[in-house]
Amino acid sequence: MAVIVEGISVIIRMDRLNMFGNWEAFTAIVPNDMLCADTELVRVGFMSPAEAREFVAVLRSRGLRFNESGLAEDIVICDQQRGFTTECGWAEFGFIDLDRDPNKPTASARLTESKVGTLSTPIGWDWDSSLTRKSLFLPLGKP
Repeated sequence: MAVIVEGISVIIRMDRLNMFGNWEAFTAIVPNDMLCADTELVRVGFMSPAEAREFVAVLRSRGLRFNESGLAEDIVICDQQRGFTTECGWAEFGFIDLDRDPNKPTASARLTESKVGTLSTPIGWDWDSSLTRKSLFLPLGKP
């Protein structure tokens, strides 16, 4: 399976969310409706790096590890155009042709060696009104 990457995405290994107790406890801390998940990864999207960093700080305060050894551990940040912002051995970034249409290249991330090709998107997401189609977001380093 794979999760969409739009704007700045915070991606978390699903198997690391057990410290929250249940899915509802985790989703209670998610600050927006840009959440999607497959059976292996969870993704929360943001429009700015600052918002993504704030969410990562919340996750770290709950015990998840982020880039503490120079590598992505439980969490990785992923830019829609550039991919992972730090080296990540447990996930892969790339582009898929949504609906097998080469005119709909869509950034995604999946757990390394995952074989399932389904793309998970936030509830209500559609190509025509998507950030992917419009390619609008604040690049890294911009206020």
